[in-house]
Amino acid sequence: MNARLLSLFLVALALLATPGCFYIIELDDPRIYGADAFCSSDGWWDLTANVEHPDGGGEVQFVWAEVTEVFYDRFYDVFVTTYLGEIDLFREGSEFWAVEVRSDRNFLDCFSSAEYDIRFVAQDFDGDRDSFTITR
Repeated sequence: MNARLLSLFLVALALLATPGCFYIIELDDPRIYGADAFCSSDGWWDLTANVEHPDGGGEVQFVWAEVTEVFYDRFYDVFVTTYLGEIDLFREGSEFWAVEVRSDRNFLDCFSSAEYDIRFVAQDFDGDRDSFTITR
């Protein structure tokens, strides 16, 4: 039994000892265990995600990235966030998903002084989700 299943078993056992409570523990959720986004030398954004699933990588149905621009306004001393949209990633292996996006001043701009919060979301066929956020 691997360490993750053993720890989940011990948590379940402890929860069963709690009287009057009923807990549901999902063991079949997707898990994003790595993601990256960067501008390549030819002016394209490369977005990648590594997603695993207990029943195999084929159980992951969708992976997408939600992009938010974060800009620090020095005059007002506040961070301003603007949701820019989302982009689908495509399966390129059992657990590897990727997409290339041309640099665009209205979406992901390689030359912008702003930062981007990029939230990667994975969903399996049951509708279970996981997310992983990076800042670039």
